[in-house]
Amino acid sequence: MPKLIFLSLVLFYSTRCFAQPGELDPAFGNQGIVKADLGSPFDNNSVGRQVLIQPDRSLYIIFNNPTFISKRFPDGSIDSAYGFDGYSRPVSFNDVSGVLQPDGKIVLVGSGFNIARLKANGLPDSTFGNNGMQTTGFGGDSHASSVAIQSDGKIVVAGTEETNGDYYFVVARYSSDGSPDITFKGRGQVITDFGFKVPPGFGEPDSVAIHEQFATSIGIQADGKIVVGGYASNGSDFDFAIARYSINGNLDNTFGTNGKQTTKIGSSDDFGYSLGIQNDGKIVLAGYTSVGTNNHFAVVRYNMNGNPDSTFNGNGRQTADVGSDIQIGNSAAIQSDGKIVVAGYTMGDTGNNDFAVARFNTNGSPDNTFDNDGILTTDFTSSDDYAGSVAIQSDGKIVVAGYSNIYSPVNVEHLAVSRYNQDGSLDNSFADDGKLDEVSKQGYTVFNTAAIQADGKIVAAGLTWDGSNYDFAVARYNINGSPDSTFSDDGKLTTDFGARDEAVSIAIQPDGKIVVAGNSDTQFAIARYNTDGSPDNTFSDDGKLLVSMGFADACTSVGLQNDGRIVAAGYTYIDGNYDSSEFAIARFNTDGTPDNTFNGNGKQLTNFGDYTDFASSMAIQADGKIVMAGRSYLYNNDNFSLARYNIDGSLDTTFSHDGKQNNVFGPDDYFAESLAIQADGKIVVAGFSETSSGNSSAFAVARYETNGDLDNTFNDNGFQNTLLGSHFNFGKSVAISNTGAIAVGGTNDNYAIVLYKNDGNPDTTFGRNGILTTDIGIGSSLIQSVAFAGDKLYAAGNGQFPGTLGVVARYLLEGGTLPVSLLDFTAILQNKSVLLQWKIATAKNLVGFVIERSGDGNRFLPINSVTATGVSTVTRNYSIVDKQPLQGTNFYRLKMNDADGKFTYSNVLAVKITSDNKLHIFPSPATKILFVEANGNNESAIVQIIDDGGRKLKEMKVFLNGQTSFSVDISNLPNGIYNLALHKREKTEVRAFIKR
Repeated sequence: MPKLIFLSLVLFYSTRCFAQPGELDPAFGNQGIVKADLGSPFDNNSVGRQVLIQPDRSLYIIFNNPTFISKRFPDGSIDSAYGFDGYSRPVSFNDVSGVLQPDGKIVLVGSGFNIARLKANGLPDSTFGNNGMQTTGFGGDSHASSVAIQSDGKIVVAGTEETNGDYYFVVARYSSDGSPDITFKGRGQVITDFGFKVPPGFGEPDSVAIHEQFATSIGIQADGKIVVGGYASNGSDFDFAIARYSINGNLDNTFGTNGKQTTKIGSSDDFGYSLGIQNDGKIVLAGYTSVGTNNHFAVVRYNMNGNPDSTFNGNGRQTADVGSDIQIGNSAAIQSDGKIVVAGYTMGDTGNNDFAVARFNTNGSPDNTFDNDGILTTDFTSSDDYAGSVAIQSDGKIVVAGYSNIYSPVNVEHLAVSRYNQDGSLDNSFADDGKLDEVSKQGYTVFNTAAIQADGKIVAAGLTWDGSNYDFAVARYNINGSPDSTFSDDGKLTTDFGARDEAVSIAIQPDGKIVVAGNSDTQFAIARYNTDGSPDNTFSDDGKLLVSMGFADACTSVGLQNDGRIVAAGYTYIDGNYDSSEFAIARFNTDGTPDNTFNGNGKQLTNFGDYTDFASSMAIQADGKIVMAGRSYLYNNDNFSLARYNIDGSLDTTFSHDGKQNNVFGPDDYFAESLAIQADGKIVVAGFSETSSGNSSAFAVARYETNGDLDNTFNDNGFQNTLLGSHFNFGKSVAISNTGAIAVGGTNDNYAIVLYKNDGNPDTTFGRNGILTTDIGIGSSLIQSVAFAGDKLYAAGNGQFPGTLGVVARYLLEGGTLPVSLLDFTAILQNKSVLLQWKIATAKNLVGFVIERSGDGNRFLPINSVTATGVSTVTRNYSIVDKQPLQGTNFYRLKMNDADGKFTYSNVLAVKITSDNKLHIFPSPATKILFVEANGNNESAIVQIIDDGGRKLKEMKVFLNGQTSFSVDISNLPNGIYNLALHKREKTEVRAFIKR
């Protein structure tokens, strides 16, 4: 039996504790995040594909394209405590099917034979595969269609493999951690061909093999045998097809013919889509059959030997006419009393498709206690409704999930779920009279840029959909994240230049006026607003300015000179062939007129070669010189490219000899997206590198001396490349703090930030080894702009909710302080639960504690909370019990909340399940704390840290009583390789580890 070991770690604090850098600031917006929807709302796709039901009757609804899960209470309302406001993180594949594990985790399978497992909280399960994902190849194109969980926790997946135009059943089995189970056919997978052949014809000497079989559903018998259903071609049309496998993956020869069985129902095609196994072991396969030119629901029941069950409608087959030419049975479920429910859709009286449900008695006859004739239909909208999934609650109520397709004014699909009482009537306790018809009405808003005013207010700008086109979108927030009602009455405004308009950059004037630059179709577009958000009519008469630089232009940045003149920069295509582009820069007087002292006409173009040059960012030095950064295509690669201009617009020849600089840092392509200038004049440029194949990218940062040379004091070579744990990482914006820290924001499908120290190394006190990712919404999210303000870091961009909304997040850099003195924090095993205890000496305005747990030491989620006593001048003890710890390692921490919204975290405790008595140390590499697991029999032991020269650097005494864990502080050790030695009475054990 595995033993749950415990960590008892005493933590000592000063009278004030500090929050961990990189935490979202709970004093800003909603737990550190504000969302903005400035435009015209419209329907967003939310295609319901499957419903899963927990024992407590709460629902998990699986959505397709994008694929994510919504958790609902039994009445259909959203459980906002799940994932992000009730929605899981999305997965990267479609056409999904899922299953609920006994521990609450959900396994999803789908296109490309991809598999994902989400934890009970809706986040990826890092203990499964590669950060919650697994992909299996069979040699061709494959698709996973159904998944089941064995009693031992192994995962079995069925699907279809296509090779050179032939299609086969495929089954794969995985261990609970996502690795292929090699006890299943030796490699974890099996391919099955039903072996139909067409006799010789038209003079052909041999019969022709037909390889067209499609697995659609899977089930596991009580004896562990695996049953897969679907359909297969007999050479002229399709029949129901079913195969059964022994536990080891071999076809079960006691079933059908050599483990396979096919069944013809109608005169033409028969498609089996959903399989279930009754309590008596009989197998039900449901779908639909072609009857002449019509389709009917169809069900076949098989005995355990694979033959059709003659007690079911006399021949094992049954059909139901649910009302039209088109009838598609998609899903089946077996009630506890053995009755069979099939759900799908049929064309209704209005000519549109409706939900259709049929129920059959155990003998195959229509169940007339169900809506009088065993058949019912449900109409959600005046358009088409498609049911794809049915599930039975523990109280016998029937839940059917799918989607409605609305064609006007735009084509959009949205969630549709119905719940029925046992007699077939709609359950009025669910949603709206038994029908959940959820249209996601949200607009499209993206923030591309943000700036912080002198008074701390935050201005964000981008674009929004107005119902017919895109406009500038500008929003201003108070320091706490609330909309600033002194700005355009409600804190937000839009500006229309008459075309597709997008704001990309902001500059705040000393008088508080706001300059926003971007594009209107292919022209530079600039707007200036008064402090109250009204257009500044002293700028270009109406507050708006359009400027053409070449044939087609793109503005990417705006800045202000000390004298108030406005500089806009970007790039332009110089002719209609779009095969050559150049850096483009323009300068304007304060009233918006061209500044003719700048290159004679207020404009300047710069090329680096004969191909394309794209400027992405611009900054103005303290001496008034202007620096631009972007990329140029030279020598068969994209390069970081920089140009510096004198105040008169001429290239500054003191910068890299000719005013221009190019750098390639390796064999990849390099895309400069943003630049910032340090207080000492050094230039920091950030973006991303991408392999020539395009299958991997990383954040990229370079720093240059004031003369344009690479600064070798930055990571020793002037350049730094950072992977963030995924293949695709795109740096978009860079900012420099007053202390010299460098933040690069972008995306790896999440909000992603890397914080570098001034020497170019990641700041390991921030996030996880300098890297921080934040789940924003239910889909991909992107940081477009980062900005420092005091001890806070702001990130602006967008997220999916499921509409695309503008997002601003605020992170703590140094943390708030709490007047609390935490004396100790321990975690102890008690009856397979974890007892968490802590003690405080004093407290002032302390409102409570939140206990957070993580399975990977990175992503923590709350599991419980305890109210504090407020003001305390004496020692107080607190405790809670985690009754359901995770399998593997559990990381715990305390979040201590103050009345003014500040908070702090304790150090982290680790609790792990292990099944041996060996010495274990983790993690390696380690940064600050090394966790140690050991076994002893009521004895003291000595722990030593020894360097590679044999010198003892650290020593401590521990007490071992059974399975015990403790921690060692290694934060003061230089980076390198060390040994940890544990000296016990009978023996000494040594383990190596890396300090990084």
